[in-house]
Amino acid sequence: MTQTTDANPTPTSGNTPSAVEQVKAHWNRVFSEKLYEYGEGPNAYLASFAPRFPNQGRAVALADGYGRNGVFLAEQGLATLSLDISSVGVETTKKLAQKRGVEIDAQVMDVSKWQPEGPVFDVVALIYAHFSSTPDRDYCLRRHIHQTAAAALKPGGLLILEAFRPDQLGKSSGGPKSPHYLYSYEELTEDFKGLEILDGGEVDIELEEGDRHRGLASVVRLVATKR
Repeated sequence: MTQTTDANPTPTSGNTPSAVEQVKAHWNRVFSEKLYEYGEGPNAYLASFAPRFPNQGRAVALADGYGRNGVFLAEQGLATLSLDISSVGVETTKKLAQKRGVEIDAQVMDVSKWQPEGPVFDVVALIYAHFSSTPDRDYCLRRHIHQTAAAALKPGGLLILEAFRPDQLGKSSGGPKSPHYLYSYEELTEDFKGLEILDGGEVDIELEEGDRHRGLASVVRLVATKR
């Protein structure tokens, strides 16, 4: 199992504790080497929907890295849960929240094990959170996590996702190096079947998110709500 947050480790195979530990070690190393390699500001697509957020409520940012998106959600007045597999990333999230003068509930967690208490979140953010999907295996980690995220969304809430798609392979602007960690719009609409799609598609954009997300990029986007 490989879980990525805002960056791109070498994929590991097998859903075993040793694979999880490799992923944790990778992200702890990435987040220790240099602060804010994806910038301190939020993802632009996520931020563009801020006018539609409620004045108060709850948000969750899954695979939140060092918290740039979770902290942004907290700045909008939302009680925010930030989850990431990296303990270094989570500690950096807490420091970033303190720097910005907001409170955030940042927890170390393998999000494949996350069990939300029900449909309680007004905003669910999945920003460059890449999970494996191998066609020769019955177990699809990506779909499991996406369906769990959809189940956590309140009626009327927003689920916002931006990630890299297969056309990103070969580009220097970031992203996983294996196609099994890249998402197509068709796959996402299947993952989130049951939600109402409000916006989305496959687009090429110019990324300007720190040193690791910079340049022309092929991304997929989806915003959905629950009726």
